[in-house]
Amino acid sequence: MALIKLLMMNEYFGLALFLTGIWAVVFILMSQSWQLAIALLPFSMYLLFNPANWSYYVLFCPVLCLLVFDIHVLPADMRWKGWKKYLPYVFSLPFIARFIYYTPALFKDSSTVFKVWCIFIVVLILILVGKMWVGDVIMLLLNRLKLKSVTEIECTFKKQKTERTYRHIRYMVQLTGMEMLETSGFFYWYLKFKNVEEGDSLRFRIKTGWLGLEFISGFPKIVSRKNQTSC
Repeated sequence: MALIKLLMMNEYFGLALFLTGIWAVVFILMSQSWQLAIALLPFSMYLLFNPANWSYYVLFCPVLCLLVFDIHVLPADMRWKGWKKYLPYVFSLPFIARFIYYTPALFKDSSTVFKVWCIFIVVLILILVGKMWVGDVIMLLLNRLKLKSVTEIECTFKKQKTERTYRHIRYMVQLTGMEMLETSGFFYWYLKFKNVEEGDSLRFRIKTGWLGLEFISGFPKIVSRKNQTSC
């Protein structure tokens, strides 16, 4: 508490809070699911400066997501084959075990119905969060450590658009010879910033990791413009 009061007295606290808010909004609006936890990076880093918080493993999730931040496109989505599709859920178990350990103390004065309902909801949330922000991230990281193949593709840009599903924005890019790809907002706005138009030629690499998942990391190279021989 003393540290928080000291920070609030600092003349730059308001600016830091404002910039942190912008950071969070940008990542919430533009991230793929495995990048999303980076929105909380400033908060987790602030808390991790205190070693007493290191036992709260969830605080390391945003840091872990940084290791796969440059993966903007999964051509086949997050489709693991065989037994590997269950593996991301295994990483939820440490969070569930820790919650169950503290359950008696958390609900000691609660009714049985309320206790069962709360445990069900919290476990469900932990499974989803553990799978999305830990399991998927670790699987993507392991997959990229050793590549089975790297295919360089040159194709023509057709169009890009955004789709709103509930409160989520999907960024879609269409290339010749490929179905509409869902990308991160960073990939989408990179093409906007570079003024990529229909007919422009792009080159990028589709990598296949040893776990069998294809991914595109980084941004494409603009090979030529529609009305120019090169860029």
